[in-house]
Amino acid sequence: MRLLLDLEDINPDSTDKDQLTPLWSARIVKLLLDRKDVNPDSGDKNGRSPLRWAVKGRHERMVKLLLDYKNVNPESRDHRERTPFEHLE
Repeated sequence: MRLLLDLEDINPDSTDKDQLTPLWSARIVKLLLDRKDVNPDSGDKNGRSPLRWAVKGRHERMVKLLLDYKNVNPESRDHRERTPFEHLE
Protein backbone atom coordinates (compact mmCIF):
# COMPACT_ATOMS: atom_id res chain seq x y z
CA MET A 1 0.00 0.00 0.00
CA ARG A 2 2.78 2.43 0.88
CA LEU A 3 4.44 1.82 -2.49
CA LEU A 4 1.22 2.67 -4.28
CA LEU A 5 0.68 5.83 -2.26
CA ASP A 6 4.21 6.99 -3.01
CA LEU A 7 3.41 7.12 -6.73
CA GLU A 8 2.68 10.64 -7.92
CA ASP A 9 -0.25 9.69 -10.14
CA ILE A 10 -2.18 7.90 -7.37
CA ASN A 11 -5.10 9.78 -5.84
CA PRO A 12 -5.56 8.59 -2.23
CA ASP A 13 -8.93 10.35 -2.09
CA SER A 14 -10.39 8.53 -5.08
CA THR A 15 -13.63 6.71 -4.39
CA ASP A 16 -14.91 3.27 -5.18
CA LYS A 17 -18.39 2.36 -6.43
CA ASP A 18 -19.81 3.01 -2.94
CA GLN A 19 -18.10 6.41 -2.72
CA LEU A 20 -15.65 5.14 -0.10
CA THR A 21 -12.09 6.40 -0.06
CA PRO A 22 -9.21 4.01 0.66
CA LEU A 23 -9.17 5.31 4.22
CA TRP A 24 -12.61 3.88 4.87
CA SER A 25 -12.24 0.74 2.83
CA ALA A 26 -11.60 -2.13 5.20
CA ARG A 27 -11.21 -4.76 2.51
CA ILE A 28 -7.44 -5.02 2.85
CA VAL A 29 -7.71 -5.25 6.63
CA LYS A 30 -10.29 -8.02 6.34
CA LEU A 31 -8.07 -9.90 3.93
CA LEU A 32 -5.10 -9.54 6.28
CA LEU A 33 -7.08 -10.57 9.35
CA ASP A 34 -8.23 -13.72 7.58
CA ARG A 35 -4.62 -14.86 7.15
CA LYS A 36 -3.14 -17.17 9.76
CA ASP A 37 0.30 -15.60 9.53
CA VAL A 38 -0.82 -12.07 10.49
CA ASN A 39 -0.72 -10.97 14.12
CA PRO A 40 -3.59 -8.46 14.58
CA ASP A 41 -2.03 -7.18 17.80
CA SER A 42 1.43 -6.56 16.41
CA GLY A 43 2.65 -3.26 17.73
CA ASP A 44 4.81 -0.53 16.31
CA LYS A 45 8.12 0.44 17.92
CA ASN A 46 6.18 1.80 20.91
CA GLY A 47 3.84 -1.16 21.21
CA ARG A 48 0.87 0.68 19.70
CA SER A 49 -1.46 -1.81 18.04
CA PRO A 50 -3.57 -1.40 14.90
CA LEU A 51 -6.59 -1.12 17.20
CA ARG A 52 -4.96 1.77 19.04
CA TRP A 53 -4.33 3.62 15.77
CA ALA A 54 -7.90 3.00 14.61
CA VAL A 55 -9.29 4.29 17.92
CA LYS A 56 -7.00 7.32 17.97
CA GLY A 57 -7.99 8.18 14.40
CA ARG A 58 -11.66 7.63 15.27
CA HIS A 59 -12.08 5.20 12.39
CA GLU A 60 -15.23 3.53 13.65
CA ARG A 61 -15.51 0.96 10.86
CA MET A 62 -11.93 -0.16 11.42
CA VAL A 63 -12.39 -0.35 15.20
CA LYS A 64 -15.50 -2.49 14.77
CA LEU A 65 -13.78 -4.75 12.28
CA LEU A 66 -10.81 -5.25 14.58
CA LEU A 67 -12.97 -5.83 17.67
CA ASP A 68 -15.09 -8.38 15.82
CA TYR A 69 -11.95 -10.36 15.08
CA LYS A 70 -11.36 -13.05 17.70
CA ASN A 71 -7.61 -12.55 18.08
CA VAL A 72 -7.57 -8.80 18.73
CA ASN A 73 -6.95 -7.91 22.37
CA PRO A 74 -8.75 -4.66 23.34
CA GLU A 75 -6.69 -4.62 26.54
CA SER A 76 -3.28 -4.68 24.82
CA ARG A 77 -0.80 -2.20 26.30
CA ASP A 78 1.64 0.16 24.65
CA HIS A 79 5.02 1.31 25.99
CA ARG A 80 3.26 3.58 28.48
CA GLU A 81 0.94 0.79 29.64
CA ARG A 82 -2.10 2.40 28.00
CA THR A 83 -4.85 0.40 26.32
CA PRO A 84 -6.16 1.49 22.91
CA PHE A 85 -9.25 3.08 24.43
CA GLU A 86 -7.36 5.14 26.98
CA HIS A 87 -6.33 7.37 24.08
CA LEU A 88 -9.87 8.70 23.88
CA GLU A 89 -9.56 10.48 27.21
